[in-house]
Amino acid sequence: MADDVALLESVLTKTEALISEVGPEQQLLRTPCPDLDVRHLVDHLVGWARECARRVTGQESSEDPNAYRSDDPAREFEQAAARLVSGLRETDQPAMPPGMLLMEFITHGWDLATATGEPVTYSDAEADTALATGRTMLRPDYRGDSFGPEVDPPDDATAVERLVAFLGRDPGWHATSD
Repeated sequence: MADDVALLESVLTKTEALISEVGPEQQLLRTPCPDLDVRHLVDHLVGWARECARRVTGQESSEDPNAYRSDDPAREFEQAAARLVSGLRETDQPAMPPGMLLMEFITHGWDLATATGEPVTYSDAEADTALATGRTMLRPDYRGDSFGPEVDPPDDATAVERLVAFLGRDPGWHATSD
């Protein structure tokens, strides 16, 4: 599990960097998540980082992570990510498996990078670990609003593109895509 936590820490750092690059003019840009513009995607990332940190550290939650709104998303995400990683390192039986968290943060990080034109910097090891987790955990009957039907990635797809295709996204999505 220590290796997966190290991968997650790297993913969270890269995701925080993406969040910190979002400018005011990008807030309303479309994303590969049909119901989320950039502003709402960033809030989703922060809300879920906070929620995952609470769950992993055994704290009660009284807020809906999907309804969370942040005034300082990069700082709040960084703080939640630090609590999350620390909590995972302190337990042998995490409330949330690191591989599942890798899926969440790589996929939504890809959504954010793709929508804002930033480079996708997640490593093959990070994406391959997330995809392996997804293949063992995500049954077809669990697909719905969050995860669409699996998409066939191109033959030359990167590891991240294979992951997002598995989770129902078009690896070739661009802001002009529908």
